[in-house]
Amino acid sequence: MKKIFALCLSAILLTSAVSLTGCGWATRYAATVDGENIPVGVYIMIKEMAIGAAQKEWQEANPTVDTTLEGFDWWVQTIDGLKFADWAEKQSDTKFREYVAMQSMLKEYGVTPDDADLYTADYTYSLYYGYNVGFWQGLGIGADSAKAYYRTTAQRKALMTYIYGEGGSEAVPAAEIEKHYVEDYARVRILNFSLADPDTNYIDTTLDEKVYIDKANEYQKRLSDGESWTKIKADYDAFLVEYAEQVAEKEAAKTATSDPTATTAATSEPSTVTTASSTETSTDTTAPTETTVTTAEAEGEAEGEGETTETTAATETTAATTTASDTATTTTASDTATTTTGTGTDTSATTGTNTDTPTTENDNDYDNIVKIEDYTTYPKSVVDAIYAAANGVPTVVDPDKTKQAYDADSSFSKAGIYLFVRLDITERDDWKKNITYDIISGLKTDAFDEKLSAYFDTLNVKINDSVKKKYTIEKLKTSVS
Repeated sequence: MKKIFALCLSAILLTSAVSLTGCGWATRYAATVDGENIPVGVYIMIKEMAIGAAQKEWQEANPTVDTTLEGFDWWVQTIDGLKFADWAEKQSDTKFREYVAMQSMLKEYGVTPDDADLYTADYTYSLYYGYNVGFWQGLGIGADSAKAYYRTTAQRKALMTYIYGEGGSEAVPAAEIEKHYVEDYARVRILNFSLADPDTNYIDTTLDEKVYIDKANEYQKRLSDGESWTKIKADYDAFLVEYAEQVAEKEAAKTATSDPTATTAATSEPSTVTTASSTETSTDTTAPTETTVTTAEAEGEAEGEGETTETTAATETTAATTTASDTATTTTASDTATTTTGTGTDTSATTGTNTDTPTTENDNDYDNIVKIEDYTTYPKSVVDAIYAAANGVPTVVDPDKTKQAYDADSSFSKAGIYLFVRLDITERDDWKKNITYDIISGLKTDAFDEKLSAYFDTLNVKINDSVKKKYTIEKLKTSVS
């Protein structure tokens, strides 16, 4: 190995050529843009995410197909008349053009993303890169490149706000923003008495649905009589713990009756009753416990840049996956309930759940945003009921409507008895900024994508043919099982 390295080094010293083809130096960068280099790791990352986008696109068109079955092959599928790999290749080319255009556009316009948006992007990066570090490095994606990729969500938001926001050259009229704000977003406080077994996502037959219905109706009446949501929420949390213990004791008694040799230790087994934490995701945006990871850009970047990057990688691995599918991370807070999704379309939505435990009794701490026709967090029957409800009226949703399977895997994980109160969203001015961007994104994404494409065509871009040949979708197919 030392001999090979010495030969490589000698070749470098003896060569004055700008473009080298040996020892990995030809794959240092994917492209140069007006003299500035685009790292190859970013290029590979975009390719990987395009594969994930292709999977998502195909699954949305074929929701009943179980892709986990033995013998299923992604690479023989077609999307919009194109082979799977060809569709992903086309998608990656588009996204690479957009990435390049945004970097140059930010500099020309003098636009800088908000610190809060960069923090969210970096937090997302730390979660996913920390979990996938070995896998991604094996593909040639180093820490700096992964971080640069995840920051594109914040960059996109900054540019679209600059162009289409208040005072922008193509600003969306304030009246149109206000109309969508009131009609397409609901402010709600919501509780779910879950009927799902968290281990199987099927209906938990150990639960007594009537107990939940009676409790939901009780809370509905107390709210109607003027009791605070904070008090109801505290009672709800205590009730779930108490009921879980009752169910566990009941199941243990059944076991003891059917099997006299069964140990009484069964009473200490955790019940499958879903507590509040399972229906309301923590919104703490404090960075997770971190470990220091020293990495070099693998493959092209490591060989070309010799770059050693110290980065922090979160140890919270449950939020990340090692598949090629693009990632989606939700960051919610009482003032910034934003969902950043990466599905190959670089969109952003403002939805989600806020569940920070309040330090003072403030009902607003339990406010959530539910976007119209967004069924990612709650069942369709619940979302539709929210939009049909008047402000200030406590409502219980018919549980039979939430017990219908909602996806191809016949999952019932959203089944339950839901109690909610819809409130006047115009009273939450602190939400306006993020929701305004979500509205702009929904209205102007296509126009912005066209603007990026046209802008790219004005740039002096030189694609590295060595990289283009080395990192094709077909050659990266091993990342998809």
